[in-house]
Amino acid sequence: MTTMSPAQRQGNLTGEKAAHVSDQLLEKARADTDTVLRELESRLDGLSQAEADSRLKQYGLNEIAREKRQSALMRLLSNVKNPLVLLLTALGVLSFLTGDLRATAVIFVMVVLGVVLRFFQEMRADN
Repeated sequence: MTTMSPAQRQGNLTGEKAAHVSDQLLEKARADTDTVLRELESRLDGLSQAEADSRLKQYGLNEIAREKRQSALMRLLSNVKNPLVLLLTALGVLSFLTGDLRATAVIFVMVVLGVVLRFFQEMRADN
């Protein structure tokens, strides 16, 4: 079993890397306490102040990685690029071209409501 240093854990975890970290966490959770403490070079009573300072200098703060905030315009564009929105837009255009104005109106209202609601929900979640 290999362990990652805190430096290796820094940054955003995506795809296979995140799965690898999750597997390691599961392995640690199943292992006995002495083994985990030895692998992490720690003790039950914690690190000494000198060890903590040394690790702080070596690895940096123990902070959660955060995604870069998207601008409102980029968030709106990403919501418009949603495959369902694109499909509904194509269906709305097709309905318009075939002369079914009621279906066109309903579809475009659905598109606008979906994009706007998702945009505001994501903005609220970010804040």
